[in-house]
Amino acid sequence: MKGKAMNHLMRVLIINAPHRAVLEERPIPHPARHEVLIRVHRAGICGSDLHIYEGSNPFVSYPRIPGHELAGEIVSWGSEVRDAPPPGTKVVVDPVISCGKCIACRMGHPNVCCDLQVVGVHRDGSFAPYLVVPAANVYPIPEHLTWNEAVFIEPYSIAANVRHRLQVTPDDTVLIIGAGIIGTLTLQAIRLTGARTIICDISEPALERARRMGAEETINTEGRDLADAVLAYTGGEGPTAVVDAVGAPSLFESIVRSCAPGARIVLLGFSSVPTPVRQSEIIRKELSILGSRLNNRRFPEVVSWFAEGKIDPTPLFVGEYSLKEAPSLLDRISKERALPGKLILRLQEE
Repeated sequence: MKGKAMNHLMRVLIINAPHRAVLEERPIPHPARHEVLIRVHRAGICGSDLHIYEGSNPFVSYPRIPGHELAGEIVSWGSEVRDAPPPGTKVVVDPVISCGKCIACRMGHPNVCCDLQVVGVHRDGSFAPYLVVPAANVYPIPEHLTWNEAVFIEPYSIAANVRHRLQVTPDDTVLIIGAGIIGTLTLQAIRLTGARTIICDISEPALERARRMGAEETINTEGRDLADAVLAYTGGEGPTAVVDAVGAPSLFESIVRSCAPGARIVLLGFSSVPTPVRQSEIIRKELSILGSRLNNRRFPEVVSWFAEGKIDPTPLFVGEYSLKEAPSLLDRISKERALPGKLILRLQEE
């Protein structure tokens, strides 16, 4: 099966320019020496895919096949791939491709590689029935997982990276700001540590969904000062760790003010607008401010969570669509200005 030729065409979704998503025929790719060919069964639509559609992703060039959340099966592999799982093995793909040689990679941070390539952003992605990726980025998954469940492994890897960056312990009180998809997945990931978790949002439906995902403590901050609400809720102590999954510059001062002394803050959401920083408060409390980007080899950890039944993304799933529906679907959610939950594309007719 190494490098087996496949002289067929496939139908893909390609974004030729902002707001111009079309279906086109492309040749099924052949794996290079260190690559595997994946038959993609499901692909999730992420906020970053929407940004590519809208033209607001600064890292993408057009035309581009988007998609980085995927589940599929191995078809074939290149001539220098060793110990590849057999054809038909169910797998997921870590979309973070690094050079392995630069200072970031040498220091153990391949997710911020100086020559970083992300599937579906810097190179074509999974809104296609077949995809080639480096063999090192492919992870087998348990047979009992459904394709739709497996799609969530990539976004959970983002949450796992946040948890790793925070070094959460059972003694922590962790505040998660933003009850969107990544915020609620991060909630589940952190709850596995035994830490106390609090999630806040200005949307009551989002908080209700978070409760279905396991949230026991929620704060609706609509019309309220974030720091005042959090400090009141925690008896004046504040959280020992914060995940900012929103990235609104106007919130940062409140986040700093709400924290307990010695707290850690992970910035996950971001904005192109500069954020005002009061250095004296950060120093006075000796706060640690950390970034978290993509995932740093967290896929095996997340696959084990699914294998052991520790996490359940079901409340986030809102619909499955065929590839031919994808152009109109992207247009609709762009106009609605929000993802209602996890939308999944079906790439194979089953």
